[in-house]
Amino acid sequence: MYCKGMKGLHEMAEENASIHPSLYLAVMDEYEKEHFYEKIEEVGKNALDKIDANLTNRGEIALKTAYGSSNLMHEEKMMQFCWECFCSDSTVKNYLRLFGTEEMAKRYGMRGKEV
Repeated sequence: MYCKGMKGLHEMAEENASIHPSLYLAVMDEYEKEHFYEKIEEVGKNALDKIDANLTNRGEIALKTAYGSSNLMHEEKMMQFCWECFCSDSTVKNYLRLFGTEEMAKRYGMRGKEV
């Protein structure tokens, strides 16, 4: 599928974001194998800015980005990405993630009713 490594896959994802947003997940999975959490967070943030908020794939990307942020101990960003996940894929499971920490529950938990 790609022959230029992670960088080439990332370039393909950027070029085809509107057609194949799942390419971002592939990029993030490759970075996860190498424990490049900074890159996961960076790619995920960029993807979330480009992808239609109503796509379920966007929710998966937001969740993977939250995972990267969590590993970096970026609690504020992790909470924001969990919120983005719920907004794009409003399932019970994603709603319950908004109660992952006390601070998160205060900020985002009750806002879930807005979506």
